Amino acid sequence: MRAATIATIFGLIGSAAGITATAAASLGDEPGLLAGPKVLVPDRRVSLVKIGPDGMLASLEDREEIVAVDLLRLSAAERDPIDRLIRLRVAEVMSGGLGKIPILLELQEAIASGEDAKVDDVLQRFGATRPTWANPTPLDEIIETALPEHARGDYRTIVDEYRAVWLDQHRGMNRELNLDRGRGLPGPARSPDAMSADLDADAASDTALLVKLERDKKLADIRRPTDASLAQARERFEKIGRRLELTPEQEGRIQTLIQEYATGTNFKPKPRDGLKLLSDLFGVLTWKQRAAMVRYLREENPKPRWRPLRDSPQGTLMAAGLPAMLIVARRRRK
Repeated sequence: MRAATIATIFGLIGSAAGITATAAASLGDEPGLLAGPKVLVPDRRVSLVKIGPDGMLASLEDREEIVAVDLLRLSAAERDPIDRLIRLRVAEVMSGGLGKIPILLELQEAIASGEDAKVDDVLQRFGATRPTWANPTPLDEIIETALPEHARGDYRTIVDEYRAVWLDQHRGMNRELNLDRGRGLPGPARSPDAMSADLDADAASDTALLVKLERDKKLADIRRPTDASLAQARERFEKIGRRLELTPEQEGRIQTLIQEYATGTNFKPKPRDGLKLLSDLFGVLTWKQRAAMVRYLREENPKPRWRPLRDSPQGTLMAAGLPAMLIVARRRRK
């Protein structure tokens, strides 16, 4: 298909995840004559930290604040308020329908610009109508407060350990970048004061690194449910395409109609716009395909005496698996 999906807006963060198993280790019971004092290694706690073959920290399927909850031994009742919070966050991200496409396109452009300030501005406006997702209180603090007392210590340890490893690796990446920039340039030996200043700079940079981590997680918050929704929509679109035996020319024409439907109504379609789109869509189909389309819509909406034009003129194509979000074209760069 020639139109790009909203999923391509966020080529950001992959989702390979792993969780280390618990392990226990101790020195032998009978140390040799030259062995030092016997040191017992305590059982390791469950951890989100897993180092991949490339020596880097493996990515997680979700935020560390959320994945850490899976490692706690919680009853269904103890977990329920956290699960409701997670569902609400996802629901807010997905809210807005077609109306959120313009700001997603703005986000695409901000990411392409490489300017963090622009990305932060769009994320702030995106969160203006999503109070739970954009809550200024850190998510780990919200979850920790909602946890039962017996689980809070383990939760904090798991989250802090993951962030400490992440920070350590990214500090190292920054140092290597600075070394590459200054390699080959002679200079005076480093004084103790200068080295102390470097340590202070490292501490200050941790704040900037954590801001970057939170920015990346917010982008991933948007990307994950959007990708999942678009995958379902794409599957339904392909299903109806096979059902109607659409030709490539018909698919292209349908995509153009839906793109015009979204952009021509400024992503705020009214029922009459849905009626016009359905009429235009049927104009692309043969009589046999139109009959198959009506049968498909009735199967997808088994309500007694359901009629697409009467009962759901604006959402008819959504029911058919043809959401405009799926095929809104990427803006052309001038």
